[in-house]
Amino acid sequence: MTILRELWTEDIQDAEVKTTYHYVVDLREKMDKAIQAAQENLRHASKRYKAHFDRKARPRNFIKGEKVLLLLPAKHNKLELKWQGPFEVIKVVGSNNYVVNLGAAQKTYHANLLKRYFDRETSVPAQCGVLQAAVAAIVDENDPSDPEAEGEREMSLELSASRLRSKETKMDN
Repeated sequence: MTILRELWTEDIQDAEVKTTYHYVVDLREKMDKAIQAAQENLRHASKRYKAHFDRKARPRNFIKGEKVLLLLPAKHNKLELKWQGPFEVIKVVGSNNYVVNLGAAQKTYHANLLKRYFDRETSVPAQCGVLQAAVAAIVDENDPSDPEAEGEREMSLELSASRLRSKETKMDN
């Protein structure tokens, strides 16, 4: 009762005593400041994340009639995604959405779920893609009876023998 009497008469002896109303107002001001700081931090982080993403992002543009692969969940595991298709782009909707013909239905998908499909060549020309083996011979013009040349030959043999094969480690030798 003494607190109520002091507040009504405005005869407050202790400056620390506040009404519930003053406490709520002060708390509300502190919360507003905290919200503003959080929103500013969110804007700054959003700009940073966008800059990081845009470094390697490439635009995906498809045209009507183009074949695409579609990233869809697998039949038995919804967390596993697989590229399925090819499907045909029926219509371009906006800058990043495309209507794709799935056979029985047509659905709209974002460009992030699509990948350009390239047809394989059915017939390979005779000279296309065939590598020819190149053979080289090293002719040593030094005299085989020369002792200096013999030392060089041994050193070159050691160097060629010290190379590791693709599945071999240093410990295997």
